[in-house]
Amino acid sequence: MARWHMSIADRTCLFDSLRLCFQGALDSVFISVSLLIALRYFHAPLAIRGLLSCLVWFGGLTAPFLVRLLAATGVRAARLGALVFVFTGLCFACAAFTHSLTLYVLSIAFAGIFFRSEGAFLSRVYADNYASGRRGARMAPGLILTALMGTAFGRYSGIVLDCNIENSHTVLLAAAGCALLCSLALFAIPSEPIVTGKSCCRESYFALFIRNPLFTKMSFYFTLVGFAYQMLIPMRVEHLANCRYGWNLNNSSVLLLSWVIPCIARILCTQPIAFLFDRLNIIATRLIVNVLFFFGILLYFDSRSFLPLAVGSSLLGAAMAGSYVLHSLWLTKVVPLKDLPAYTALYLLLTGIRSVLAPAVSYGLLTVGTPSSAGHVAIVLLVIASWGFWSLRRDLAVR
Repeated sequence: MARWHMSIADRTCLFDSLRLCFQGALDSVFISVSLLIALRYFHAPLAIRGLLSCLVWFGGLTAPFLVRLLAATGVRAARLGALVFVFTGLCFACAAFTHSLTLYVLSIAFAGIFFRSEGAFLSRVYADNYASGRRGARMAPGLILTALMGTAFGRYSGIVLDCNIENSHTVLLAAAGCALLCSLALFAIPSEPIVTGKSCCRESYFALFIRNPLFTKMSFYFTLVGFAYQMLIPMRVEHLANCRYGWNLNNSSVLLLSWVIPCIARILCTQPIAFLFDRLNIIATRLIVNVLFFFGILLYFDSRSFLPLAVGSSLLGAAMAGSYVLHSLWLTKVVPLKDLPAYTALYLLLTGIRSVLAPAVSYGLLTVGTPSSAGHVAIVLLVIASWGFWSLRRDLAVR
């Protein structure tokens, strides 16, 4: 069927799935490849690796400014997203051609700033273009493609870096090309200018915490889970690649366990979790994902042989599948749609803060312990958050 005869929902699903496919390559760079290149190509010291792990998540802090800008200028949400990915690609290209560690860190950091800002407006696109009760199902194909591309790109990156670490330039240029393809896909998604409630333009964002207590509590518990998740992203690489902690695997094996196996698990688990999201209330879905996360951390960081380590890696990937679905869509089940951009911006601000702080905390723990120390702290945070979600299960506003 010609794309101009498609429904808005079908057209959005098609082109957003293409965008998410190419975005899988970018995810692999931010989560694993960029840190591995910093460690083995630039021989970056621990402090610089910690700084890089913080800065790639800085983009969430720009969300409130971005939403106000969109509301004031009337720019179509998907078109601005296309521009954001152009800038992301340019930053990756800059990182590919530099031989300076400082410029490499800044280039990856700015790529992260642009890349992480897209959630501030795409949540409204999903709310406008997808029917309630079908949003999880609509996003699932794209999230599966993200994991497929992430698996392929991560595996390819590990192989070419093992052949010659100088091939890091090729890997980063390939990521830049994927960012430009994301831009083209987003440009074709139908969208309108962001229309917000008065809270976006006149009230303080933080007034939303007072107006919606359920949003406040759930944001806090989601932030705790996210903090635990973000702490472990760099530690998953350090645990396997750093000779101080016993594994010291080659580049291909590091990316296999820290990225490729989790991506395969995401492929298998995204559709079931999206189904649960559409059928169950948000609390039940979140708790199921937390259980997977809990056992994944235990096996990944406390195993002494390859098989349980691989099982832990797959469980972390299953939890990652749930996190992608919930992060993108949970607000659509909790807040009024007319105020969704403002609530999304505030949540992304919290996401940005915890994403910047979490790697710093994990590297701080690494200076006095091991990557497993960060894993144990993450388990404590996860248990606290799960208890908090359980306490909200009878709230009538939860759906």
